Amino acid sequence: RSSDLQYHEPELCSFLDTKKITPDSYALNWLGSLFSCYCMTPVTQTIWDRYLQQSDPFFIYFLMLIILVNTKDVILEQELDSKENIIKFLENSPSSLDTEDRKS
Repeated sequence: RSSDLQYHEPELCSFLDTKKITPDSYALNWLGSLFSCYCMTPVTQTIWDRYLQQSDPFFIYFLMLIILVNTKDVILEQELDSKENIIKFLENSPSSLDTEDRKS
């Protein structure tokens, strides 16, 4: 769903395209574990609760987009970093989520 990123954050999408970083290079484990590999247990439980309560198949994709949007400035500052370092940062970016983030 990189088209969503293109629509909401064209600058970030262009940066990732230039670096040849695709969602499958950083987000497969997000999806495969529904964020449990990267988030603290209370955060994971909150995500799972919201996901199951809303019964919205796009909730997880929306959450992925929010994570990217919230870390956009930091990602763009990594222009001189290697592709591998940027991917590692992206993979770990859900770890910054907090249970309070769900209130927005």
